[in-house]
Amino acid sequence: MPIGGRLADRYSPRILASLGCLLVGSSLVLFGDLDPQSGWGILVLPQLVRGAGLALLMAPLLTAALNAVPRRDLAVASSFFNVAQNVGGALGIALINNYVTHAIQQHAVRLGEVFPSQSSAFSRFDYHAAGLVVRQAHGILATPAVKTLFAAHASIMRRAEVLGFDNGFVFAGIILFLGILPCLMLQPSAHHLQPTSKDKFSGAVSVD
Repeated sequence: MPIGGRLADRYSPRILASLGCLLVGSSLVLFGDLDPQSGWGILVLPQLVRGAGLALLMAPLLTAALNAVPRRDLAVASSFFNVAQNVGGALGIALINNYVTHAIQQHAVRLGEVFPSQSSAFSRFDYHAAGLVVRQAHGILATPAVKTLFAAHASIMRRAEVLGFDNGFVFAGIILFLGILPCLMLQPSAHHLQPTSKDKFSGAVSVD
């Protein structure tokens, strides 16, 4: 953030914010290939890119928002910015959560269709299911067929959850890419380094 603040003082917010959206979106798209077998490289590199992107994104947005209002309204503008950020974050999390839940259900249905109980692969799985240890519900015998159904359902759901979260990362990355367009419309404003004579006069009038 300190580096992002210094860059925000020297360069146009539209350039920094657009580059930040690009980096954060790219990091999220890179997370779209995660699976339980992923190595440290696919975890660390996108995180570094994401951190750099957030530093370039947040400082210019905050600077552009506060510089767009008169100096006497900075406190109100800062409070409104924080409220808008929290509300937007909550709405974004809810949107992505709904998308991920829907994607998991879709992948579970698709994977269940390619592994039906009438298939030869399910029969071979059932043949080796006698040695499985599963939780036994009251009144249900742990027969090989029940064990097979339980193991198949657990495997399908695990895979569907991985694919669903991968789709969620890509979806969030696309949203960040679309955010480049409004970032390009940001207009640079003069910094509030010292109060102007107009601000002093307005403050004097408000006190009286």
